[in-house]
Amino acid sequence: GMAGIGSLVYIGQYQSARADNADDILLLIVTAVVLGGIDIFGGRGNVPGVLLSLLLLGTVKNGMGLANVPGPVQTLVVGTILVASVLVPLLLRLSHRAAIRVRRSPSFLKRATPTIGGFDDPRL
Repeated sequence: GMAGIGSLVYIGQYQSARADNADDILLLIVTAVVLGGIDIFGGRGNVPGVLLSLLLLGTVKNGMGLANVPGPVQTLVVGTILVASVLVPLLLRLSHRAAIRVRRSPSFLKRATPTIGGFDDPRL
């Protein structure tokens, strides 16, 4: 239903109804959804995050338009934001898992446990 309402608004604004009219908006939409915290595999996310990301992306696109940044460069910036919004949480999860793995390893526990004479007691 929302797609139908959106298409009517789009047609009313641009006076055109071709199948490829919104191809340039697709990258912006996917970037807003991923940046807003929606999991690309489904199941998690919230609407306020998406609204805030739409506000941010709209401001960035509007600012680039006012600064006369060429269209391909604008697409490149939005694509870079998309790639960063996918990679940064992935890298954070991987580093968090590695930190947990280090904390659980026996060698870490052995080094972190104080001995009778201190951490580096040669008697032990």
